[in-house]
Amino acid sequence: MFKYFYAASLSMLTLASISAPVFAVPSGTPQSVYAQAGEKPRTDRNRKDFFEQLNLSETQKQQISSIRQKYRPNIEQTSERLRTAQQDLQKLMASDASRDQILAKYQQVGNLRQDMERLRFQSMLDIRDVLTTAQRQELEQMMQQRRSKKPELRNDRPQSPAPR
Repeated sequence: MFKYFYAASLSMLTLASISAPVFAVPSGTPQSVYAQAGEKPRTDRNRKDFFEQLNLSETQKQQISSIRQKYRPNIEQTSERLRTAQQDLQKLMASDASRDQILAKYQQVGNLRQDMERLRFQSMLDIRDVLTTAQRQELEQMMQQRRSKKPELRNDRPQSPAPR
């Protein structure tokens, strides 16, 4: 039971991430959360395909839009705080900061990541409540297909330079 719920939760979380730009996600949101501006045409197409395949009603689209708007301020704020904390951590690592200072900042980054995941999950649960059982099942199938293609997509990306 938990395994099914976990898999469904991850699928829904991905839907929330994919559909997010439709609902005016702020620019500068972390790449792991939403697509960057350079990827927007492909993301718009993917998002449109998701909505078409799920056959969402206008009411469902409006409900999902409201959910995204509800979470947007907290996601934006947490995202900005996380980005700042990550930058601070990088600076501390390069400085003469004490081990304790670095560990404290690392803990802050971890807590903010958890906060972000919690917000995403809550948003996903709210979106899940809008979908019918058939739409949830269709979404799961689409996500399984997407996950099976994901390794191919990774191979298309430029490789990082080898460490020296």
